[in-house]
Amino acid sequence: MRKLNVLNFKDKHEKKLKIAKLGKQDMKVFSTSNQSSSNPSFHSSGGGGGKGGFVVQGQTIVVKTNYEVAGKMKRDGSRATRKDVGSHASASLSYMNNHGSEDILDNNLSNIYNEEGERLTKEEFKELKQAMESGEKFQAMRRVMIDPGQEDNLTREEMNRIVRESMNDFMRKTDKEFDFKFAIHTDKIELGGNMHSHVLITGSARDININREQLQTLKQTISEKTNEVLQEKNLEKSLEKELDKSLTLNQQIDKQLDGKLDDKFREEELDRAIKQVYEQPQHNQGLSL
Repeated sequence: MRKLNVLNFKDKHEKKLKIAKLGKQDMKVFSTSNQSSSNPSFHSSGGGGGKGGFVVQGQTIVVKTNYEVAGKMKRDGSRATRKDVGSHASASLSYMNNHGSEDILDNNLSNIYNEEGERLTKEEFKELKQAMESGEKFQAMRRVMIDPGQEDNLTREEMNRIVRESMNDFMRKTDKEFDFKFAIHTDKIELGGNMHSHVLITGSARDININREQLQTLKQTISEKTNEVLQEKNLEKSLEKELDKSLTLNQQIDKQLDGKLDDKFREEELDRAIKQVYEQPQHNQGLSL
């Protein structure tokens, strides 16, 4: 009976572990709608928009951004053309690809991810750069740098999810629509820095231009998503520890039971052998009465 309870305990926590790993919208373990008010590991410092920013698990989320729009007056008095914006977007894409990717060196893939979180091939990257340089397909561009401040506490896969879901949530919240590509840089970790991401957004002037309130929404969205990923990661670790404990206990019980069964088996075999000796017919060859 005790062993059965342990197995049930293991099954229960295995199910919890699977649920914790599900990242689908309709099966989230944590709701991000009220994290800033109910979760002590996530809060705003200094209003969230200024130097204070949002704090997740003791670390300030850093979000920096700038943008360029065709037709906007430049410092020299001239106006930026679509080709200017496209050329700068292409140059930004090259920078994103050429840095911080030593951990994923691959002869066929670039360090640029598309909206689905998949890395572009080097050929796709080359074609994208060429298409951007003309500036014909978009009117404006925005660069966003995201540093969750978590040192080595995030994996590439987790950072990938934070960027993708944050960009999609931001578009939904602000009724904007744009294309985005991003890179994940790990080159600062060994120097005491953090894994961070560079996002290149392209689209119309209306969708690229954001006001102060929308900038606040962007920062909060990224912070909430970072908090969600870290919360799920912590839950997963806790469930894995509980599962390991239950498995260890189960193994100990199995070992004890196996030992008792082995002893019983040896005893039965010995009894059977002795019985066979006594029941064997006596053949007195070479003697006659």
